[in-house]
Amino acid sequence: VITAGSSAQRDFALAPKPGSISGVITDSANGRMVARATVTYSGGTTTTDASGAYSFTGVTEASYTISASATGYNSGSQSVSVGPGGNAAANFALLPLPGTVSGTVADVATSTPISPAIVSYTGGSASTDSSGRYSFASVQEGTSAFTVSSAGYSPQTQTVTVRPGGAVPPTVHLVLAPFDDVFHSGPVAAVSTL
Repeated sequence: VITAGSSAQRDFALAPKPGSISGVITDSANGRMVARATVTYSGGTTTTDASGAYSFTGVTEASYTISASATGYNSGSQSVSVGPGGNAAANFALLPLPGTVSGTVADVATSTPISPAIVSYTGGSASTDSSGRYSFASVQEGTSAFTVSSAGYSPQTQTVTVRPGGAVPPTVHLVLAPFDDVFHSGPVAAVSTL
């Protein structure tokens, strides 16, 4: 009861509405959306959809560290602050890990390994060993043209697409035809992946 000439104080404590955290995960090399990436914070874990998007709802007002990871990519993290009923955006551009391209070089007619043969692309060159094998580490994501040559054989070129982390293709086999002066039509290389 407030009487004439008196005053009263009433304090109120309002409960903040929960907020949300959302964002998109992309490939830093080509801007493509990264599906099935894992996103975590202290309140839970989720995965990105086919469009690289994710979201957390019911997030209590506070500051958080958000981490994102995906197969074939370097992980990333960042801090966000969620206000009462607000949404915090946390987008990530993950750096793809380099891949590996390896395989064998053989005679197209006899399947005999060819050594030495030189396999090269814009990132470097390698010589086959005594079993005709070659290998390139740290091949960047994307499509590259690999050329193989050896004395007495016609050089061949084949394009290879490397995914983040080098999951596909694991092996590239190249074959060479003996060099002659006769024109041959048809594909310049035969390639198989295992």
